[in-house]
Amino acid sequence: MKIREQNINEHGDIREYEHFEDGTWDGEYKEYYNDNTLKLVGIYKNNRQEGIFKEYNRNNELITESFYFEGVKKNEVRYDYYLNGTKKEKRIEEGGKFKEKENYYETGELEYRIDQFKSENFSKDGYVIIRVTFSKDPKKSKIEYPHLLKSIKNIDFKEDAIKLLCSNINEVEEVTTYVKKIIDKYNFNNLKVKSDTVNKLLLWIYSK
Repeated sequence: MKIREQNINEHGDIREYEHFEDGTWDGEYKEYYNDNTLKLVGIYKNNRQEGIFKEYNRNNELITESFYFEGVKKNEVRYDYYLNGTKKEKRIEEGGKFKEKENYYETGELEYRIDQFKSENFSKDGYVIIRVTFSKDPKKSKIEYPHLLKSIKNIDFKEDAIKLLCSNINEVEEVTTYVKKIIDKYNFNNLKVKSDTVNKLLLWIYSK
């Protein structure tokens, strides 16, 4: 026979759980903040956590999802939020190791994604601005600008705008040359230009 019990843990939170008469936990488990807002919910089987456990903050926003098998945590997803309640970050860990992370604009659109194989920056319209593919051999890693060619034909690159993004005249000349090469040759792999300058330029492009 199962017994449903409620008490207060060492942190002052209210907890509800089901157990057999011998004390073995088995069934739904819940924790509440001291204002009765749901904090944690999951399932126990034979005294061990099983399946998905969800944890919430006091604003009722999901902050962690943990998957357990026979009491062992297999993976975890963590969330962070802007003050307006929009999701800011999602981070996935598997076996205690990083697997994937996503960041979002305050308006809700995906801004950045990174995993073990690549990272991507997105515009608010969903276009990939920059893609970096990782490799154990640094020479095989590469940077791509997938949507740049579509936009570049419709943009007037004024020298004074480029100057605002660059720290000195040498970089201005370098970026100007870089842009011309893209238009003329569509060749990304052989271009040598400081990545931070190019990234600033691309962000400027997509803000227009």
